Amino acid sequence: MNTFKNITNATTVINDDLIIDPWIYGNVYYDAWSPYPDPKYSKKKLKKIKYCFISHIHPDHWDPITIKIFNKNVKFFIPDIVYNRLIERNLRKLGFKNFNYLKLGKFIKISKKYRFGVVPALNQDGQEKIRRIEKNNPPGIDCGLIVQTLDDKKNHLVLTDNTPYNLKIYNKHFSDTKITSCFFPYNGIDDYPLCYDNLSFKEKKRLSKKRCLNREKALIKFFNMIKPEIIIPHSSDFSLNIIKKEFNDLHSGEFMEKDLYAKRIEKKSKIRCVALYEDDLLKYDGEIFKEEIRSNYKSRTRIRKKVKVILPKAESKSNLKSMVTKSFDNYLFRLKKYNFNVKSFSNWKLLINISKTKRFLLDPCRKELKTVNGNVKRSNLLILNTSENILRCILQRKLHLNNCLGAMILSWQRYPNKNNKDFNESLSFFHL
Repeated sequence: MNTFKNITNATTVINDDLIIDPWIYGNVYYDAWSPYPDPKYSKKKLKKIKYCFISHIHPDHWDPITIKIFNKNVKFFIPDIVYNRLIERNLRKLGFKNFNYLKLGKFIKISKKYRFGVVPALNQDGQEKIRRIEKNNPPGIDCGLIVQTLDDKKNHLVLTDNTPYNLKIYNKHFSDTKITSCFFPYNGIDDYPLCYDNLSFKEKKRLSKKRCLNREKALIKFFNMIKPEIIIPHSSDFSLNIIKKEFNDLHSGEFMEKDLYAKRIEKKSKIRCVALYEDDLLKYDGEIFKEEIRSNYKSRTRIRKKVKVILPKAESKSNLKSMVTKSFDNYLFRLKKYNFNVKSFSNWKLLINISKTKRFLLDPCRKELKTVNGNVKRSNLLILNTSENILRCILQRKLHLNNCLGAMILSWQRYPNKNNKDFNESLSFFHL
């Protein structure tokens, strides 16, 4: 008998000894996110964990406040991606020593109970299919995991944040792997369109629903291909502590609430779909899945007591222009180091607006940085409107740009309203 629990977000526990993407107790993204619903998972149970898989670097997938409760002998398994070394460095500071890096697309036996197969990022193209998958491009970070339980030789796919847009990548590695169950991300909400000030609320709401429908279409296509016996929505449970009421008003409940979405996707996919909350248990005897539903999810609401978000204070003695200039030089160096194809940026530029007298225009394709006054041509232009303190913190690495996106503390505009994923991702390397 194998058992499965979804504690919150992507945090999935298998047989009480394997945990995937632990985030239970702490707030993340500078306290902008809280676990939802409030989990009360036993710390005694966490001490019994033997194996931990962390899919990628985002903080809602490896919360130190949760992880420090683990026994120090826990074996960590991490996809072999350069960015994930950050995870190891931080967890070593907590006293952990056993780290195992897994090659993408390969199965490996990790114990007498399990074999692991890491699913590479399938969401590189994302919604707008601008990303060109190239051999030398940096890999996507949102990996998934196939857990094979060796007692019955069944394969359980835990996608975490890895929305399956690119089926070619999946089939390249796992086309012959029969999937019995699949945990999948059911909304994937991010800072777009919420934080884009050039869009009206009506347009944001339209775009949000469109993105949810596109994601759903990709999921159903994937399910029809792998034909699992059961599907379980996860990796989308959180409460946003800032941004206001607009966040709740913008996103439709049928895509935001796990129990509602389970009913929706079951109807559309014709595959049994079960929403699991912390107190619920899914059992599998090798032939039949049986769920024990103990949670009263109907009493829950996304409106909750707010947690105050306190951002760090930047060191402000250095000249801002000098900091921006040095950071831009470092950015160009890192683009080359990490194999970014600048041609794929399609001449996109970043305008940073601090005030009328503090405006910086970054042009990576021409390798130019300018201070600007007056109007800037709104052609392939991404605009960041923020405070000097936040910009200094980003440059000093007291704030990480990618985590700021998750926290939804930045305001943007873009012209035209199209995503260039390569360019946007590259901006995480703009710092001292």
